[in-house]
Amino acid sequence: MHDLVALDADLRPLTSCWTLFDRRAEESAAEVQRRLPPGEAYRRTGGQLEGYTPAAKITWLREHEPKLFAATRLFVAPKDALRIMLGGEPVTDPLDAAGTLLWNLEARAWDETLLAAIGARAEQLPEVREPWAEAGRLSSEAAEAFGLPQGLPLVVGAGDDIEVIAAGVVAPGQALEHIGTTGTILVCTDVAAYDPEELVDLYPHPIAGRYLLGGTTNAAGRSLDWAARLLAGMGDAGRLPLDYPPSDRPEPPLYLPCIKGERGLLWSAGATGAFCGLREEHGAADLALAVYEGVALSLKEIIAAAAALGATPQSIVSGTPLDDRSWAQLRADCYGLRLEGLASADLTGLGAAMLALVNQGVYGSVEQAVVGCCRSGESVSPDPARAAEYERRLARYLSVARA
Repeated sequence: MHDLVALDADLRPLTSCWTLFDRRAEESAAEVQRRLPPGEAYRRTGGQLEGYTPAAKITWLREHEPKLFAATRLFVAPKDALRIMLGGEPVTDPLDAAGTLLWNLEARAWDETLLAAIGARAEQLPEVREPWAEAGRLSSEAAEAFGLPQGLPLVVGAGDDIEVIAAGVVAPGQALEHIGTTGTILVCTDVAAYDPEELVDLYPHPIAGRYLLGGTTNAAGRSLDWAARLLAGMGDAGRLPLDYPPSDRPEPPLYLPCIKGERGLLWSAGATGAFCGLREEHGAADLALAVYEGVALSLKEIIAAAAALGATPQSIVSGTPLDDRSWAQLRADCYGLRLEGLASADLTGLGAAMLALVNQGVYGSVEQAVVGCCRSGESVSPDPARAAEYERRLARYLSVARA
């Protein structure tokens, strides 16, 4: 999600895929914001118009590569570009549309005010269809390349938040945690709950009339990978070791996981990571624990912010396997909520497959597909004493992060 590909008049790529971590459009994003009344982009889209968003990237292209911009017939997400290459139609879905920060969340249409602010036209963006709708047929060339029958239906698909349906998060109050390169908390709600402080993202749910309230920390798994390299020699195969619950050791320092700037609730592309509260008695194991805690605390902050807007989860479904029991227990304790595992380890892939099953009539709706496809796994419950301690740690974390 939030990636961009420009296509020419023949719907062939003019650019490589412009990814999330390419931040050259930061100043372009700031310029667009200056053209709009304060808070206007958030009120229309439910999200922050930042440098990583396609809205800013399109602006940068118009300003810095005018010939390439003029040659662009269509701006699409990478999964849409791939479908077109397979013989599909140039369309997208509401999740990837919302990720552009050009999609009016409540009107469910491209927003003319935002398009005017970035200097683009609605015709340069694809038609939006439901994620389970058909979007063309497999071409003879693609069929031959993949050894598949020509004419197979191609489904619209969705941005990677489609994992919510594979997790069974389809009813208000259900919530999903996902930790990959980034870390995300999404709470399902049937109310478009805009944050007065404009810190919490509001996205469309794959099911019309429902929404996803939450946010993302930029460097979750990325922090764990970075720390494993930093503390090389501590573990095997690049995995960062974790001593949890901690033995009789000093309180670990606080780690701010802002090594790639930050979305989350900080919204600062220039933010940097830090270890705070280091003392002489701290060792490598304390630094490792601090990194794990910092990632979990950054997600706990999002859970608390969503709850303040009326979306209070009773438990968290994890899109991350719970086989690392120490890491799972730490997160359950930190959140103060039961962490529920799933039988499937690939929620994005399962979510995409469920869309195809709905398209083919195997299931009559996404809700029916959830009943038929989603299977629960193990769960981890929080320790009340440690959960109370993490409430104290969160207050200190927020104080340090804001400073």
